[in-house]
Amino acid sequence: MDKKKLIFASSNKDKIKEVQNILSNWEVLSLLDFPNLPEVEETESTLEGNAILKVEMIFRMTAATGLPVISDDSGLFIDALDGAPGVHSARWTGIHRDYDTQNAKVLELMQGETNRSACYRTVISYIETGKAIENFIGEMPLEIACKESEKDGFSYDKIALYNGQYVNEMPLEEKAKVSSRGLALEKLLEFLNSDE
Repeated sequence: MDKKKLIFASSNKDKIKEVQNILSNWEVLSLLDFPNLPEVEETESTLEGNAILKVEMIFRMTAATGLPVISDDSGLFIDALDGAPGVHSARWTGIHRDYDTQNAKVLELMQGETNRSACYRTVISYIETGKAIENFIGEMPLEIACKESEKDGFSYDKIALYNGQYVNEMPLEEKAKVSSRGLALEKLLEFLNSDE
C-alpha cells in the first residue's frame, strides 16, 4: 500500500530528517520538493501564531496537491531572562541562525545567575482540507550551562543541559524521545493514527 503523504513547511534539512524519522509511516514532502515556494516570514508574537501563519500560507500555495500540511515553530525560553529569547530564538541577535553569537550573548547575560532553568518549546500546526487547524505542543526542560560545549552542535544545544548532559552531545535517538519537537511530533502521530 502506498504511504500517505503530507507536506512539512520547512527547508531545514535537520528538521526534515527528524520529522521523517518520527512520521516514518508517512511520506513527508518538504519545501525542498517545492523550490518555487517562498520561505514564510515569521512575523507573529507567539510560537503558535508563527506555526499557524506558516501552515496556512503553505497549505494555500500547495492547494492543488490536496495534501495536508504541517509546520513548526520552536524557541528557547529562559526563566531568568523573562522567557527570552523565546519566539525570537532564531533571529535574536539580528542575524538569522547566527548560533555562535546567540550562545555567547546568552552566556554573557547569564553570568553569575543562579536560576539556570529554561525549556525548549515547540508548536506543530496541522491542517487538512475541510478541517480546523490542530496544534501540538512539546516541552523539554533544560538548564543553561555556564560554558559552551566543545563539540559541534545545532542552535542553542551547545549551551543547553538536559539532566546534566549537553543537548548537542546526546545520541540522536535519545534526543528525539525527549526533545520538544520530538514530543510534539509524537502527539501529532497519535492524532494522525486515531484519524485513520
